[in-house]
Amino acid sequence: MASQEVRQARTALVTERRELAEKIRHIDLAIQALDGVLGTSFRTRTSRNGTSIKLRVYQLLREHGAPMHASAIVDALKAQNVALSEKDPRAVVVTAARRLIKEGRAEKVGPNTFQAVGE
Repeated sequence: MASQEVRQARTALVTERRELAEKIRHIDLAIQALDGVLGTSFRTRTSRNGTSIKLRVYQLLREHGAPMHASAIVDALKAQNVALSEKDPRAVVVTAARRLIKEGRAEKVGPNTFQAVGE
């Protein structure tokens, strides 16, 4: 009986996390739109078009729909002409992915391998 209650509580929390991740995504898009209007950015790392690296990584993971290794994410971002650190672009991607994990928008499924939550 108790294990069923634990499962229900876990399911409720997972659902709530997904809902919050979607709200965060909408907030990020609103901030991005306002940054475009104001010509400002509160982000420290942005790609050439002003979109944050973290948001680009999240969008890429969602579009891919399957786990991606950090090296594959770097390659995909470079193919999209996203400006990454020349010194260690994989570190930039891993940091962005870790921040997405803290926000509940991604999860680590292997060494330097990530996927969007709910995919």
